[in-house]
Amino acid sequence: GADIQEPEPGVYDNIGILDVKAMYHSNASMHNISWDSLDENGVDCGNGTKFSKENKGLLIRQMDYMTNLRNKFKQLMKDDPQNYSRWDCMQFACKSLVASMYGVCGDSKYGMYHPEVAAAITFTSRQTLYKLRKVAEKQGLETIYGHTDSIFVRGQIFCPHDSGYNGKIREINEMMHPIEVEFERYCD
Repeated sequence: GADIQEPEPGVYDNIGILDVKAMYHSNASMHNISWDSLDENGVDCGNGTKFSKENKGLLIRQMDYMTNLRNKFKQLMKDDPQNYSRWDCMQFACKSLVASMYGVCGDSKYGMYHPEVAAAITFTSRQTLYKLRKVAEKQGLETIYGHTDSIFVRGQIFCPHDSGYNGKIREINEMMHPIEVEFERYCD
């Protein structure tokens, strides 16, 4: 599975939470991880499993479709406030389906089961979190905890009132490209 960093027990001040946007989808897309793109002559995703970059894999196309549908429902939440709850349920269903698409790759009860595909997604996602920790450290941030697709960092730049706040997020994203990192929350 994904990485869960062992926390250093304590009470901390000035914590920012950085979230990797659509981490499993982003990593699957970046490496074209799918059943139909497995290719011994392809590009190694880092754990020895190779994928062709020629055609977008079915798993990615499915995730893209559901993500686009989710975005449509999120827009309807704004455009049709009288049915906000309905569109919110629909966008959440799409989000859940995208998340479960990679999950069924690792569960032998499902027809989409393929342990190499599941292992490639979780491996590349762990590598993304390791990279984000290093990038945060280069920005003068101390990572005190990490969980699944987020890291919790300590540092003044994450107080939204500090100057340099937006610039640091932009710098982090430049170093993480094509993976996108979002500032999720600040906790004083």
